[in-house]
Amino acid sequence: MKLEIVRVNEDGSADATVEFEPGEMEAFARIGIIASLEAAINSEKAKSPALNWPLEDDENVQDES
Repeated sequence: MKLEIVRVNEDGSADATVEFEPGEMEAFARIGIIASLEAAINSEKAKSPALNWPLEDDENVQDES
């Protein structure tokens, strides 16, 4: 991955470009999806402390097809 700062703005922010090597974009997408799912699960757990997650092995729903 290559990160290039194009300009630093007066407000402290910056304009930048990012170039990814093959496979890096997919890895970042996977990391983002996993983080989003974990945040959603933790949010639901905070709203419902009785939520039993993760399920115990004997509670997992089995595909009966």
